[in-house]
Amino acid sequence: MLATKTGTAEKPASSTPTNRGLDFTEMLSEITRSRKSNPMKAFLEHINKPGLISLGGVIKPGTRAHDEEKLNEYTEISVKKSVEDGSKVESLNSLLQYGPSTGVKSLSHYFSHHMRRYHTPQYSNMESIMSVGSTDALNKVAALFLTRGDPVVVCQWTYPAVIETFAGAGYKMVSVGMDNEGMNPEALDRVCTEWTGPQKLKVVYLIPTGQNPTGATMSVQRRKDIYSVCQKHNLMIIEDDPYYFIQFGGLPVVHHEEQSESYFSKLPGVENLLPSLLSLDVDGRVVRMDTFSKLITPNTRIGWITGQDYFIDAILKSTESTVQQASGFSQGLISKLLNDEWKDAGFEEHIRFLQVDYISKRNCMLNAMEKYLGNKAVSVVVPDSGMFIWMEINLPEPHKSTPGIADIIFNKLIENNILLVSGWQCHTSQDTEPVKNYPYFRLAYSFATIEQIDSGIQRVANTLKEFGCDL
Repeated sequence: MLATKTGTAEKPASSTPTNRGLDFTEMLSEITRSRKSNPMKAFLEHINKPGLISLGGVIKPGTRAHDEEKLNEYTEISVKKSVEDGSKVESLNSLLQYGPSTGVKSLSHYFSHHMRRYHTPQYSNMESIMSVGSTDALNKVAALFLTRGDPVVVCQWTYPAVIETFAGAGYKMVSVGMDNEGMNPEALDRVCTEWTGPQKLKVVYLIPTGQNPTGATMSVQRRKDIYSVCQKHNLMIIEDDPYYFIQFGGLPVVHHEEQSESYFSKLPGVENLLPSLLSLDVDGRVVRMDTFSKLITPNTRIGWITGQDYFIDAILKSTESTVQQASGFSQGLISKLLNDEWKDAGFEEHIRFLQVDYISKRNCMLNAMEKYLGNKAVSVVVPDSGMFIWMEINLPEPHKSTPGIADIIFNKLIENNILLVSGWQCHTSQDTEPVKNYPYFRLAYSFATIEQIDSGIQRVANTLKEFGCDL
């Protein structure tokens, strides 16, 4: 401030600065420089394009195929200032205060109960701890075993956020081949046996159920075979299983009129689910990550990590010095829903509802692909879990040999108001440019309505006609 002759302060004229601050880029750390944007987040700019149909995959409450009133059951949950009679949930006054980094007691107890009910442990010292969603969990679990420069074994195709997380942390991804059940155990064994890197292989990262992006699900035997290879080479297993409860039990693809109560009654519910790797783990080498993002709603940012107690204690120390705890609001609402409203019976009914919903959408998408794309233009993996269909486009020449054809097709799809995920964004290669020459795409049936799925696949077909595909 400048003083005037009368002694009063004169305010400088208000204006918007035009000069930039100094460039301190050279001061950034190596780990900060190495981080890249998650390519999946770039898709959000297209979501609100007028007229666009997204088969790119984002959970969107309110687009369920069956009984929207069911969805409303958990939109009216509330917590009170003081603990209600008969409630297991903390008061709002308590939830708004700093709390334990393990999670509020009512939700921590629920996690423990949930894991023992649905993932029967094979050892006595299993514990769980809350995470702020799966990405927070992944960072902490990976850091249990890996330091910058260490290798981590991954599927050839995997979740883009995992790729960016590992690359940003400086972990070296070691790719293993896949088939229709996910990671191939013989390929894993071969990679481990032939490994000559400076750091030993210690960790394998897996999505065993409804794998993202391929939709592949490991059979019971495949899970056992993968586990045996990990025992042989002494690998820790990071089991990332957000789609675990969205299993279809091997039900075939049928048309809408064939989706009877008898058909849906053959879904696994919770009684006939494939066993998790954690439930097969006799050594304590599996650290499992769960989340509510695919079961309830994405942005609660509540997940949990399960493993041996000393692993969980190490993660607790990390949580105490980073995020401290998940949102009290989110914890309270989720705990209220699970402990007071749903309880076990309500949760299991909700799982059956989700299985009916997602298999209906899966069938709709695959039937639309058969109708509009035929059996020559594309090759697909039929998913038995989750929410994704993996598609390879069978292009004729000269398009087949066109460099960067995947991006060219993606841009044309956007032009035609249809959004898919380009496969190259899910490839673990450090150099993705060559991968853009291969026209793989991930389609999700989680976001769109039944009607939009049919229209969306028709738009995909119209786009592929422009590339000379045989429809």
